[in-house]
Amino acid sequence: MYKLRAGVDPIQTKIAQEAVFDDFAAGRALFPEVPVAKKTGTVPDFGGGGFALPSTLRAPNANYPELLPSVKFEKFVLDTHGIIAKVDGDELKAAQEVGLDVIGPETRKAQGVVAWNIDRQRAAIACNSANYPAGNVFVNADPAQTWTKANKATAIPRQLVAPMKSVIRRAGKRQNVMVIPADKYDALLENDDVLQYAAQTRLDPNDDNLLARYFGIERVYSANTEDENGYNYWTAVIVAYVPENPNSQHDVSFGYTLRQAGFPVVESKGRPDFEDEAVKNKVKDVVTPFMTGGKFGAILTGV
Repeated sequence: MYKLRAGVDPIQTKIAQEAVFDDFAAGRALFPEVPVAKKTGTVPDFGGGGFALPSTLRAPNANYPELLPSVKFEKFVLDTHGIIAKVDGDELKAAQEVGLDVIGPETRKAQGVVAWNIDRQRAAIACNSANYPAGNVFVNADPAQTWTKANKATAIPRQLVAPMKSVIRRAGKRQNVMVIPADKYDALLENDDVLQYAAQTRLDPNDDNLLARYFGIERVYSANTEDENGYNYWTAVIVAYVPENPNSQHDVSFGYTLRQAGFPVVESKGRPDFEDEAVKNKVKDVVTPFMTGGKFGAILTGV
């Protein structure tokens, strides 16, 4: 067993940095992580008017029309997250006697709590209609078109998603990510129109890519993450353009999660002085999600 040392613990830090949680895949797809050098800096806002096409017709001696800038830069200060991973001294002693690591799993669990909080931030941003241009907000008002198992014979989901795709294409990008609340996702797998599409295209109804093929969107995710009260905090259907492997936050995208390079880190106070003293490792992260291009996303509620 390795020995605890005071200061940044490289082993536990490596565990925290390599921890990936599948439950939060939908949020990561909309807000991919990119490192930044400092806790403060600038992040681009791609919501400018540079993609609009003004008329270039010009009367004699008239002024030339001006293109609005495509990108603005907003200052940011990243959030600091922290939590303690604790192992009681008697448990540590018993585990070391049989060669069992009990500190690493607690570090991973602690980083999972941080990741859960970040995912809730992502959902709060993505599921807020006020964060989108008015033309990118869609609300279903037809009860027969709700995505429920009871409406499997009447709902035609593609019809509601088609205009969402159109507004993103008009902004100059092709949608490639879709996030659906888990209960809606499960209902879609039993929807008659979806199953008819599967039969016509000879797709296995159990194929993981069925909904991606049906909607014509490269990556479709089921978002099933709950708050402390057991409610799914992904409350809307989101369609967006997000680069799959971004180089930096300056690539055009619906959103990003910015993390200060080198984080998370795990700090240890060293070996306990007594056998019954608890090990308390501090897990610290500096990270914040941002919507950088609302015009490259669309939101649908009421389904």
